[in-house]
Amino acid sequence: MGYLPDTEVVSKAWLLSVPGVPADGVSTQLPEDNSTWAASGFVRIAGIFETMNVYSTLRRPVITLETYAVQLNSAKPPWWKANALAEQIVAVTLPTYTGPDLLGKVTLPSAYEAASVLQVNVIRLPRRVPASDVRYAKYRMDLQVFWVRL
Repeated sequence: MGYLPDTEVVSKAWLLSVPGVPADGVSTQLPEDNSTWAASGFVRIAGIFETMNVYSTLRRPVITLETYAVQLNSAKPPWWKANALAEQIVAVTLPTYTGPDLLGKVTLPSAYEAASVLQVNVIRLPRRVPASDVRYAKYRMDLQVFWVRL
């Protein structure tokens, strides 16, 4: 028996399955060394709003994501790159998406029991926001992730 999955670990696993999201580019904290993600951008799980339903095992939290981009050796934020990463996440939630199926069982770390993502909806589209570091481009968006433990 492993650890029970939570929204953070399930959301991260789903995000890592999105084409264009870097394999080491999703976490709840932005890495201090921006050279590790400058080429591909970074997705930060910035917040989770979740309520409990005692009658169902279905979880349906709203998560806040922030996409970041930076140009090394430049003070000019690459807004287009942070926005492109955010819009790629939006694109896979649309009915017109024709890429690999991203719903179903997600790949969690081996210490966790299994979980499945049933649906992901955009609640709030990506919007440009100031970053604490002026060299960084940052977009914020909200998604609702419907998932269950298996």
